[in-house]
Amino acid sequence: MVKLVITIDEKTLSALQRRAQIRQRKVEEEAADILRQVALSDREALVQHLQALHAQFRGQRFEGSAELIREDRENR
Repeated sequence: MVKLVITIDEKTLSALQRRAQIRQRKVEEEAADILRQVALSDREALVQHLQALHAQFRGQRFEGSAELIREDRENR
């Protein structure tokens, strides 16, 4: 585990303390759980997006880009 030190305003700390109390946990445990959920949900959204792109292009063949690059250079 890594220790993380943050500065938050009193209102946010109070809300975090209430959440922790309701769940019968330490404030640090509650904050770590919130951060974990947010970080993993972002990763899961990215994985789903990449899987959708993969499915969209599955089975398609793409030509090499050498000819397009050559044309681009000639038109400069």
